[in-house]
Amino acid sequence: MVWKLQTTLRVLSQQARGASSGNCGAAVECALNAGLDRRLSKTALPMMRGDDGFLHHAAKDFGPALEAAGFRRIEKPHGFRPGDIIVLKDPSNRHRFGHIAMWDGTHWISDFHQRNKSGLIWADCATPIVEYYRYGGRIDHMNTYDQVTPLERLYA
Repeated sequence: MVWKLQTTLRVLSQQARGASSGNCGAAVECALNAGLDRRLSKTALPMMRGDDGFLHHAAKDFGPALEAAGFRRIEKPHGFRPGDIIVLKDPSNRHRFGHIAMWDGTHWISDFHQRNKSGLIWADCATPIVEYYRYGGRIDHMNTYDQVTPLERLYA
């Protein structure tokens, strides 16, 4: 399986905003699905009921779906590579859905462009559980932009 990294990063960056909308999981999932040969497994993503009453995929639970798509869990790297993913879990459960973001080579992006370089976004969580993931398959770093829009790719 080949991962079109630039497609993923482009889709993620285009949909990111200046501040969080609370949809980090959906943003990263959409971007990954645009660049991967296969979609993230919905069965590996458990659902949680949000404050809005609807079911959502929790960012903190993305690990098994990432691994099924070819990512492997790694120890904190000495340097991040474009495409590395961080998954945060809050043991206090104040941030019960967790957080997920991808490193673009300069900063972390999810549903917003994060300002810090660590990927840790919660000032009120002293000891988050942090997981890092890196793609273990072949990466096409130089793919040119496909003529198909991201939404067309998602629903093809």
